[in-house]
Amino acid sequence: MQRAVIRDAIFALAASSLLVAGCTHQGRLVQVQPLETNLSSYRTALVRVESDVFGADGEARTVETMVGTALSERGLFSDVELASASPDARGDLTVLIRITRLKRISPADRRQGGALLGRASIAAEVQLLAAPNGLRVGAFEAVGESAAGSILSLGQGDTSHAIRELVEKIMEGIDAKSA
Repeated sequence: MQRAVIRDAIFALAASSLLVAGCTHQGRLVQVQPLETNLSSYRTALVRVESDVFGADGEARTVETMVGTALSERGLFSDVELASASPDARGDLTVLIRITRLKRISPADRRQGGALLGRASIAAEVQLLAAPNGLRVGAFEAVGESAAGSILSLGQGDTSHAIRELVEKIMEGIDAKSA
């Protein structure tokens, strides 16, 4: 009897841990090249997003817009341009983001497959390039993941949530380089 109670308690603890772990979106940031200069020395920025993933143009434009908006809101640069909006635009600093991996999960897929689908995720390499010669002054890798789609994740389990987490990690990397 006592063993059954202990076994049930251990099972309940393990199950609740999995539910809670699956409820949160996650991200990672890995420094590749430490910044050689303070970003405050650059007046303007150009955000350019490219993708190694076939068919990820929509996600690339979303990341570009969100990073551009976040840079503008933080006031790190007097002007922030998006490469997709101004193909000939130049900045004192180019934030080059290359999407290297994408696992899409739509809201409809999440409703049908639930936690069995795992996490939506998106990974990118980010390079900070100084004008006029394109010298790389810093680089890092960022990953955004959605929640795993458990009952408690409150709708945080699709690709859009992974993109939001990626942008947060990119901004974390840029903020670390502007201090």
